[in-house]
Amino acid sequence: MQIPALFLQNYPGLFSHGFTREEAEAAAGPPEQLRDWFIPGLHDATLLQVNALGPDGLVERLNRLGLPEDRRQPILNLETSHRFNVQEVRELLTDLHPAMPKLFAVVEGSEMQTIRLTSVGVALGCANLRRVTKEPIDLSVWIPS
Repeated sequence: MQIPALFLQNYPGLFSHGFTREEAEAAAGPPEQLRDWFIPGLHDATLLQVNALGPDGLVERLNRLGLPEDRRQPILNLETSHRFNVQEVRELLTDLHPAMPKLFAVVEGSEMQTIRLTSVGVALGCANLRRVTKEPIDLSVWIPS
C-alpha cells in the first residue's frame, strides 16, 4: 500500500478539505451545537471540519454524547465526503517535507511496502520514542489487546 494511502486510512481527520458553516448547520442542527462537532479546518480556517481523527473516533464521540441516530449519519457523511484523495495527500506530504518523494519512491518501488511491524517492533519503536522525547507512551494505543 502507498504511504499516502496509509496516512489517509489511519488519520483521515487530518485530510479534510472542510465545508461551509451552512453545510455543518444542515448536518448538526442549530449553530450552538456546532462547537460540539466541528473545528476550524486544518487546511482552510475559513471552513469547518469534523472534530475527530476519523470515523471510529467520531462514532465513539457521537455515542458518548448521546446524539440521536437520525442526526449521526449527516455528520458522518460530512466527515467522509470532504476528504482528500490519495493524490492530494501525496501532494500535501511532499509540500510538507522535500524528502517525501524520495521516501515514496524507495518504499513503493521495493518490497518494503509489504513489510508489517510485529508487536515487538512496535514496542521497540515506542520505547525509542519515549527515550528521545521523554514523553509517556501508551502501548495499548499501538498494540491491540
